[in-house]
Amino acid sequence: MKKRVHYLSTVNGVAKTESGRETFYYGLTVRMPQADFPDKLEEYITREIDRIDRFINSLPDDEEVGEPLERYEVYDTESDDVLVMWRIPIH
Repeated sequence: MKKRVHYLSTVNGVAKTESGRETFYYGLTVRMPQADFPDKLEEYITREIDRIDRFINSLPDDEEVGEPLERYEVYDTESDDVLVMWRIPIH
């Protein structure tokens, strides 16, 4: 396969973006039971954002949150639950 892959990993050290800034990512994963999706989606997003706000407010002064924050939804094929994954860049 010859495809361009955007790969960043904090497992292998601090990631460098195309701009050259050192970036690491805070990840948040939430499981939303199938029975709650999509009826309670807004409630889940509100809770997720509250958790992200608490995290951002706990950062040291010399670290800042980059943009964009990324949010991905995928189905868990074994349970049909929705897995929500957030990726928050920190400089």
